[in-house]
Amino acid sequence: MLIGFWSSAALSQTFTLAEEDFFLGTTDPVEVDWTFVTGGDITGFQVTITYDSDALTPDLDRCLEGASLDNQGCVLVQPGLIGLTFFRGQGLPNLSGTISFEVAGTVDEGDVFPLSLTQTDGVPEGITLTLENGSISVLGAPPAIAAISPLSWTASGVIDGTPPTQTFSVTNAAESGQTPPAANLQIQSIEIAGSTAFSLAGGGTCATTTSLAAGESCTVVVSLSTAAIGNFSAELLVGHSAGDNLIAALEGTIRDTDAELVIDPATFDFGELDIDAAPVCAAFEVSNTPGDDSLTVGTASVTGAPFSVTANTCNDATLAGGASCAVTVCFDPTEAEASSDSLTVTSNVNTATAALSGTGTAEPVIAITPPFGPVNLGTGLQGTTLTAQGSVVNTGSADGTVQCDLVENGEAARGDFIPASVFSTTLPLNQEITVPAGADPIPFSVSCALPADAEDGDVFTAQIQCDVNGEGVSDDTIHFLSCGVSEFEPLPVPTMQTWALILFALLMLLVGGISIRMFRV
Repeated sequence: MLIGFWSSAALSQTFTLAEEDFFLGTTDPVEVDWTFVTGGDITGFQVTITYDSDALTPDLDRCLEGASLDNQGCVLVQPGLIGLTFFRGQGLPNLSGTISFEVAGTVDEGDVFPLSLTQTDGVPEGITLTLENGSISVLGAPPAIAAISPLSWTASGVIDGTPPTQTFSVTNAAESGQTPPAANLQIQSIEIAGSTAFSLAGGGTCATTTSLAAGESCTVVVSLSTAAIGNFSAELLVGHSAGDNLIAALEGTIRDTDAELVIDPATFDFGELDIDAAPVCAAFEVSNTPGDDSLTVGTASVTGAPFSVTANTCNDATLAGGASCAVTVCFDPTEAEASSDSLTVTSNVNTATAALSGTGTAEPVIAITPPFGPVNLGTGLQGTTLTAQGSVVNTGSADGTVQCDLVENGEAARGDFIPASVFSTTLPLNQEITVPAGADPIPFSVSCALPADAEDGDVFTAQIQCDVNGEGVSDDTIHFLSCGVSEFEPLPVPTMQTWALILFALLMLLVGGISIRMFRV
């Protein structure tokens, strides 16, 4: 028998079940949150939740988590029906809880299981209890991602010698540790298509029954037979549950000599290099594998710019087993772009290659004179103008930009002057200036017009803040300007005293008399 409840206020209340997702491949229960939002002082109510008992099994341990009422209950009435009861004499507060459901393994992607609410008792006439149903939707797990490494194998050997082998790694490259976890990768087939000189060898861990969780790998080992001389090609094919076959290309050569030309390193990345910078070079060792037979090198070459062979001791060289020669390749880009090529060395036995790559870059290098930092325009008399000359130049390989602003941050010592009337510059302000690479410097000047009514000792400051190449303003791109007033007293002009003038006159008379006598003689 259900208990009746009442409310003293005709206000709306809401009871809500959340909509949750369940992901195939997971085993954790789905936690469905519920909330009750009171609209007044309703004292109690009862509701039921109807669910699909074939697909869902409830766990009610946390159903009333956080609730502390005079009378409360969260019970399994029967399979497929949960009952909730809430009562508190002084009125119900806002409430919340969680009902966990275990999901049967028979559900399919796309299934949706409603959680339907029904009011059974407890809300008197005039009181509105709004019920918002929930649900559990079944979603597929993130897919497995199949990958194989390496993607190719080039093998070589000597007739009747030890067969060369290569280990390939097959991986479920889906992200591990994600929620929900990615689907497992099922290995379905492993075979070699093409020349029968290639075969599956023992020691691999992959099998047609292997299941790889996200991040896990297994191995496949392939060998090349040395029973016959020749060139052979085939493909390693790995069938799996995540799509088309994984394919690794197989190439092999069996020779009648144990000589073989190899290049070390087999790949080289010159990295990034400015198009105005000096070339970057790398040395490659070209050698004959250790053995009884020698070989004769033909030529070493690259296709062309921006790569070039600048030193070479290999052309026409005869290399005994284990002997080597050297080739130097330089990278000198003229365009801001990625480049690739191959160093190719020929011989009477085989041709060896090394993969080359590099990226040309072009960067502006902006220099401003005077350098950023303190710039003291000096001191002067009231009403005079102090001026400093400057310039902007780009010594880099790409056009750059400068955008500056004059920021007045100082005041006269007396506080009577407006700094904006003091400083000025011919540098365009609040607009982006393009500074061409390699062009002549762009001149500018900065001036300080000292006010006519300034006083001795007044100091003015300001800043020219610049954004260079769009990288923003920082302390390293600011001119801190300053100038000041200094009243200079006239320097005293030396004058003769009265006694000195008399002495000077007598001296002149004496000199004159002597001169007259000399002319008479």
